[in-house]
Amino acid sequence: MPDGSQDFKWDILRAEKSNCRHNFKLCYLYVNVVLWGTASTDESELGWGFKMTMKKGYSKEWWKELYALRYENGWRESLAVTVAQTDFLEKVLNIRKETAVLDLGCGDGRHIIEFAKRKYENVVGMDYSFVLLKSGMAEAGRKKLSASFVCGDMLSPCFKCRFDAVYMMDISFGLLSDKENMKALNLISGLLKPQGHLLLDLFNLQYIPKLLKKDRYKIGEKTFIVENAFDVLQSIFTVNTTVIEGNNSYEYPKQKIKVYSYGDIEKMFREVNISIKAVYGDSVNPNLEENKFNTNSFNMTILGQKAF
Repeated sequence: MPDGSQDFKWDILRAEKSNCRHNFKLCYLYVNVVLWGTASTDESELGWGFKMTMKKGYSKEWWKELYALRYENGWRESLAVTVAQTDFLEKVLNIRKETAVLDLGCGDGRHIIEFAKRKYENVVGMDYSFVLLKSGMAEAGRKKLSASFVCGDMLSPCFKCRFDAVYMMDISFGLLSDKENMKALNLISGLLKPQGHLLLDLFNLQYIPKLLKKDRYKIGEKTFIVENAFDVLQSIFTVNTTVIEGNNSYEYPKQKIKVYSYGDIEKMFREVNISIKAVYGDSVNPNLEENKFNTNSFNMTILGQKAF
């Protein structure tokens, strides 16, 4: 159990009440979900009555609209990938029933839901987007699973408890500036117990050239055109998305992701009292003996451990 708490979910709720402006507790069928955050409780902003306003310009957090558009039109990672990645997480983080785990940047909570299927009660997902969390809660409700989600910002987490492990999957680390990414790492280190583990699922810098292409796919009645590019000097991967619906097309601002090398991560970890213990090349392969990192690996998945 997390330090200083006899009940993991209650500790999260206590942190909510002492640190955040708004409190909500939502129940979907048999799923008990605890959420907290510092965003407005206006329903349209939180996603209950979500409406796109692309023609009138983009909000500061336009990416919320883009992800909401994808998820509300049925975009999902395959169940087979989710199961394999959860197998990988279970092994590499040595997760047991009593292990307190934080999925940081959990999105729609697909890993949280898979852990819930396996009867893990001390795994919680946190994301900044209520739209994605709402999708995860609805899915957990449909499956009659007990899952815990938190709506919050990784640059100002409100947890009072400490975790045995924190993981960030699907290249969710690197979306901020270098300064903010470093701040996030420092805060994550503070959330870990001594000898706790941090897992980052990142781009493999050597694999980037194979990703520089344009894809076109259809979700529902909408067509998405996604074009990738890479700034070699700044080591920034950009994703440009255009959505076509009927006779209308809308181009979203570029999504930028900082791509770090192994050496970069090693240095950043060292600054926050974390050392690298292993590096893997495929977060979908739970066979750790075969899961070797090399230039052809799609991912660079790094396991770190906090010192005493």
